[in-house]
Amino acid sequence: AFQVGAATITTGAGVSNTLSTRLIAGQTMTLDLGTITNSNTDTDAGDDVITIEYDVLVEDIPANIAGTTLGNDVTISYDNANGGARLSVTDAANDITVVEPTMTITKGISTSTNLAAAATISPLPAITPVDGNMTTSDAGDEVTFVITLENTSTTANAYDVRVTDAPSPGTSLASYSITSVTQGDGSTAVPFTGDFNTGDFELTNAVASNTGAVGDPHIVLITYTAEIGTVVQPAEVIDNIATTLWHPTPTSTTDFTDTDNATITIAE
Repeated sequence: AFQVGAATITTGAGVSNTLSTRLIAGQTMTLDLGTITNSNTDTDAGDDVITIEYDVLVEDIPANIAGTTLGNDVTISYDNANGGARLSVTDAANDITVVEPTMTITKGISTSTNLAAAATISPLPAITPVDGNMTTSDAGDEVTFVITLENTSTTANAYDVRVTDAPSPGTSLASYSITSVTQGDGSTAVPFTGDFNTGDFELTNAVASNTGAVGDPHIVLITYTAEIGTVVQPAEVIDNIATTLWHPTPTSTTDFTDTDNATITIAE
């Protein structure tokens, strides 16, 4: 579905019309051009035209999901110079296909100050995206998490990208400390505002589509640390969930989400 925007009418040399009104009803725009006069008698076809240009906005509604095909038809009707019913001609523009960003989030543990616990991270942090859980951890260990955000779309940016990952109430994780936010290359800094602890972490800029650009700007790596509290139980499993939210357009208010978790198991 579309929202119809402004229209511009341009006439060729010697072409004029007596009226120009516009009526919009839903997704239909009706233009009344009145009586069209062509006083130009040369053979230049470009002088004998009326060009109508108008904008439409693909609506931010559930029906307009990625892959949806939208069409646009136009009909011109005019009086029959020989009398009788009005005549009309219809044509269609090429269909357009709706594209949307698709963000994925992967959360894992990359290291720990407890060497025994760090040795039990699985899958290994060398396997990207980092997605490991950790066992044989203990009270007071400082754990490093990595969140990998990836826009898998090859055509659409993701806007207003946010991440929530505050320590869950009742768990043994202390507050988080963000150490770096970079592109997929691990070195190009990505600006952001807010913090996980306050629940208002947001990337300043859109996450680019995956076009194969140098530096992997379609990927964002968020590295941060948390300390395990001093009171834990043997074999306790600390399950922590991260969620990313994003919008498909700069003006959208529709949230799309993805989640992933990482677990820490306390040694027995």
